[in-house]
Amino acid sequence: MSDNNAVQKAKDKLAQLIKDAAAGKATTADIEAATKSLNETVAKAQAALATAKKTAKSEATVPAYLSDSKSLQAAADKLAALAGDPNATATDLQNALTAYNKAKDAAQAAYDAQVKDAKTVVNTGKMTPAKQHLNELLANGATASEIAVAMIAVANEKDTAIATAAAAPVVSAGIITTMHPTLVVRDNTVPTVTAENKLPETGVDQQVWLTVAGTMALLGLFLVAAKRRKNDDKEA
Repeated sequence: MSDNNAVQKAKDKLAQLIKDAAAGKATTADIEAATKSLNETVAKAQAALATAKKTAKSEATVPAYLSDSKSLQAAADKLAALAGDPNATATDLQNALTAYNKAKDAAQAAYDAQVKDAKTVVNTGKMTPAKQHLNELLANGATASEIAVAMIAVANEKDTAIATAAAAPVVSAGIITTMHPTLVVRDNTVPTVTAENKLPETGVDQQVWLTVAGTMALLGLFLVAAKRRKNDDKEA
């Protein structure tokens, strides 16, 4: 109770009266009255200190949804320690309680901001498995850290969906091609792919073209031989 001004004043008054009594300036009745006043002041101070410790002990808790706040946990631990310290003063307890309340307000503000952002994510666009999980965390009083991790999962789920859609096969003019997620085809034009065993200009199968060409060559030779035989018959 060394920080209690009322107690200190009562002590100082009694000490002065004792000196005055030795010099014949104070009576025994004066000293007895001062002593009684000091005892009453000390009793009040002790009761106030006991109440402060009881309050500190009850306040030195951390809500489950704020349990990831290290600063709040540290403030709560210090407050609880002082509540059980017989040498702790009312000033010690008040300072610790003020620090605890400040840390709790900061943790609450951070939590509220995280929840607000999470609700925006849940309510934007269609519901997905990751969003459903995030929504359940919000309903069950999860910590800000747990909510943040769930929000990252939602973002990853969205990125995966975009990558999957970008990698899906695209059909153009009967040709199937796969779009790379990082590539953009200008004007939605898919590059023409020349198939194997196709002539580059006509697109006709090479084997068919060779067969036709061979047939035409043989027919030409047959016509030349027939014409030569006809000429030989005329000369004969």
